[in-house]
Amino acid sequence: MSSVAPHLSASNALPVPVGEAQHFSAGLAFVQSWWPLLCGIGALLLATASRFYFGLWQQPEFEHGPLLLAVALWLLWRQRGSFVSARAPSSLRIPVTLISTGLIAYMLGVRLKAGYIEFGSLVPLLAGALWMIGGWSLVRRCTFALIFILLATPLPSPWVFAATSGLKEWVSQAAEYLLHISGYPVARDGVTLRIGSYSLLLADACSGMNSLISLSAVGLLYIHLTAKRTTAHLTLLLASIPVVAVATNLVRVLILTLITFYLGDQAGQGYLHQFAGFVMFMVAFVGMGLADIALARLFPISLFDFTNGQEHGAH
Repeated sequence: MSSVAPHLSASNALPVPVGEAQHFSAGLAFVQSWWPLLCGIGALLLATASRFYFGLWQQPEFEHGPLLLAVALWLLWRQRGSFVSARAPSSLRIPVTLISTGLIAYMLGVRLKAGYIEFGSLVPLLAGALWMIGGWSLVRRCTFALIFILLATPLPSPWVFAATSGLKEWVSQAAEYLLHISGYPVARDGVTLRIGSYSLLLADACSGMNSLISLSAVGLLYIHLTAKRTTAHLTLLLASIPVVAVATNLVRVLILTLITFYLGDQAGQGYLHQFAGFVMFMVAFVGMGLADIALARLFPISLFDFTNGQEHGAH
């Protein structure tokens, strides 16, 4: 018995959409042109992320770092069309200066084991790489991603302590007052809350500057992803970010205190502690949405246009 193999020709092959083919070809040409720069920046970023993952990011006060870095990388990915269509600047003086400065700061941070210098050096490194690829216009389009990398940079402990002492004091006072008027047996000693037979020390991760930075980042991301606004609306919404962040910190402290009171200290410091952190980010996002809706009544806009901020390259 003989069999006849099917004959495949160009006429019966599956067609490849012209737009997708053009995007793929342009992306491949971009990688081929810039692969040494991309590999170098990628290697430094991977080395830093691995050191921080097994180091500072294991500490509760810096646990927001990998999330903010992931958001920054996602924001860069959203601008991939701008990368493909970018044109290199005529002069490389500025990008070379930025990259050189970033490399010196990176080596200094690794040598001194100063995390804030090492991680902060990624900002001039990435800015220089972006400028080398597409000039100031590409840097401008990716500014928000660079801001998130800056927010993910761990602050030195003395700076954090100096900036958070007043904030923790206020949060502990507000938590004590709200629990007291709700009928709970609560007392306060500085930034330590005593409820029933348990004592809770307000750490930086719960009510300090690092928590304020991560919650502020949620507010900025919300503004970036949603619709364009009038200047007055945007100004008031930006001003509401610290208010929403502090209020969200207070909600987290209240949740952890009540979990400890009803379920014990082990539950308050275990997986429910992490769950409270997740709830905190959800509360912050909802709080920004409510503030935006309230301001929209004064400055009408079309909310939730999630295409805002995404640039497309020329086809």
